[in-house]
Amino acid sequence: DGPAGANSPFAAALVRLIGTAGVDIRSALTPVQQDVYDRTRGAQLPYLESGLPALFFAAPSGTLSEREALLAAMAGLPDDLRGQIERIAAARAMPLAPLYAAVLSAGLNRAGWEERERRLAEAGDAWVQHHDRLRGLESFDSRVMALRAEAAEAFDLGETNRALAAYDRAIALDGAVAQGAAAVLLGRRVSEADSRALKAGTLRAALAYPEALAEYAGAVDLYARAEEVAAAERLPMDRPARVRFAIALRDMGYLHVTTGNSAAALAAFTRLETVARARAAAAPEDAGWQRDLSVSLERVGDARRAQGGLPGALAAYGEGLGIGLRLARDFPSVVEFCLGVVVSQFKMAQVTGEPVRWLMGALGNLGRLKAEGVLPPDREGWIGIVRAELARHGWHPLAAR
Repeated sequence: DGPAGANSPFAAALVRLIGTAGVDIRSALTPVQQDVYDRTRGAQLPYLESGLPALFFAAPSGTLSEREALLAAMAGLPDDLRGQIERIAAARAMPLAPLYAAVLSAGLNRAGWEERERRLAEAGDAWVQHHDRLRGLESFDSRVMALRAEAAEAFDLGETNRALAAYDRAIALDGAVAQGAAAVLLGRRVSEADSRALKAGTLRAALAYPEALAEYAGAVDLYARAEEVAAAERLPMDRPARVRFAIALRDMGYLHVTTGNSAAALAAFTRLETVARARAAAAPEDAGWQRDLSVSLERVGDARRAQGGLPGALAAYGEGLGIGLRLARDFPSVVEFCLGVVVSQFKMAQVTGEPVRWLMGALGNLGRLKAEGVLPPDREGWIGIVRAELARHGWHPLAAR
């Protein structure tokens, strides 16, 4: 009943799932509904109505595949949890299955509403970040690209183990090339690092944090080795790959923050600063590398402040602000640089004895950008945040007149 004589999404799902071992037909129809929704990315949602008077099994008990087990488990979740998942997924334009898989693997069906909300938001944000990174990421080996595509499809269907296995095969393909021409070795190391970073993102979205951290560490090591090969052989390592190295360090630091390991977070962000500082020193005229150094200093400042090290945080924030001010002065039309100054001013307000001074500076910069019509719509909320922080410190707009 589908195009060119093939099955429609509903018929295909019905054929695939109606005989799920040990699952009665009424229970199987809910997974069929979910499978159609997942595979059509929400374009189709079948309406189901049952009049069966008793349980009926189309197949005997047996071992379920990963997808079948997920769909069967999803069918038994309460409506309030399903609604929570659907709302979080819709806000991120993502499929439902990865969030259901995260709920079940992390036992969130037994957690309270607030904890579920927080951790599902983390899983959803990680899925978005993972897919953003996957888009446009290339490898010179078509087999690696095919395996990454398989992993992405499996992950979207909630088949986390199949996704991880596909990434492992991609990593093995690149890792098997241990020697050869330096340029080939460099490309393979970068590709292997990319796959490990993607695998880490999958694990992070599945809320498997220890495993994700191990993969981030492996990716970071491979990126670093690739840079060493490039330096030793005087080969160019393309800028996007070097940026992905920094992103892997940043994400590893963020995940350490999430797990409450402030010392490990500081170590990751300090290494990020070291990498960024070397690049900025090698190309002082490169505004992008200078901006990366400024941002890395903010991350170090955040980590030091979380540990109570306010002098160290102040030093890092201050240096980052200095770089940001120079960039905003030299490139006044680049809104990102101006917003970077606002962020630095807000952070300075958290660690100095003059919070109102720094917050007023941030508010003034935001007001100027808005008056010029260049403040991005998704940043207009910053004005309210800064005003609220000023009010917390006793400032009122009427009192300033």
